[in-house]
Amino acid sequence: MKQLKHTLFAILFLSAAIFNSCNTILDDADNIPTEQEQIQVGITRAAGTYSGRLLFWTGAYTMTSPWLVEELSDLNAYESTKYNTGEYYPSNNSIVYATGYSPSPSLSSDISTSDNLTLTLPAGRAGFVDVCTAAGIITGSRSTPFSARMEFEHTLTKIHFTVERDPTMEGIRDVKEITLTIPRKYLPTTWTWNGSVYEVDYSEPATTDLTLTHPDIIIGTGKREDFIEGEGIVYLMLPTGNTGKLEDIVVTADILLSSSTGVDRQINETITIPLYDENGDQLTGDALPGEAYTVSFNFKQDSFTLIARAQSWEPGGLIYLPVNP
Repeated sequence: MKQLKHTLFAILFLSAAIFNSCNTILDDADNIPTEQEQIQVGITRAAGTYSGRLLFWTGAYTMTSPWLVEELSDLNAYESTKYNTGEYYPSNNSIVYATGYSPSPSLSSDISTSDNLTLTLPAGRAGFVDVCTAAGIITGSRSTPFSARMEFEHTLTKIHFTVERDPTMEGIRDVKEITLTIPRKYLPTTWTWNGSVYEVDYSEPATTDLTLTHPDIIIGTGKREDFIEGEGIVYLMLPTGNTGKLEDIVVTADILLSSSTGVDRQINETITIPLYDENGDQLTGDALPGEAYTVSFNFKQDSFTLIARAQSWEPGGLIYLPVNP
């Protein structure tokens, strides 16, 4: 009888052990991350941006030592979907923080950083790089995945400079060797992390001015042509108090008789360029980051006029406004 009791006890003990073992397996299965728990983030890019760097960190990491860094060659690809990092949220449900900037230093030679706290343009690139940064920090966790999109915004004001020859010059005079010099005070070199966003450091302008050139004779009339450098497109930091204008811009040009290769007249002017909105009204406030303007120089017999106009960042719906220098 004792033997039977011992046998029944052993069977019950074994059954309990197996049951507990099954529970353990089920518990572990509950903790196995699923594809839905992978870190995915939606991206809204600013027009014109391409590559970007995404930074993810938790309480145990910092911006200088992020937990996860993702390099995206084309932010455009994730406007209608989410970017999947392939990594999982921490199993302890800790909060994941994320931000980003464009272009990516690993994919573009136009920007560099040593600690993710300071972004820097290399020498000679100030004014030519459209630096965009996330509008702020977004957060997510295993139980509450990222829902907010990472919105990339322009940090600079886009100016497109073009040149054209007035019809009154046709068959009489030509214009060439046009230069446009932009003061270094408008040329950004550094962006710093303020704890929530990257900001342009207005105290760190370029060490030299930027000069755009159009060395050739303008072909035809009524046709806008770009400068060689950057196709005449520059990205400027306009500090508070710019009151909607560009100051101390230097314009030079050689005017030639069409029948001669010698220089007939020269233009060398330091001007202020007022900017106008899309409604044709001169700006009374500041030109802001993310805004875009086209400024065209119309060369006449012995002078020039300006056409300064606002535009959306991508061309369309433009208004012509003659402006005397």
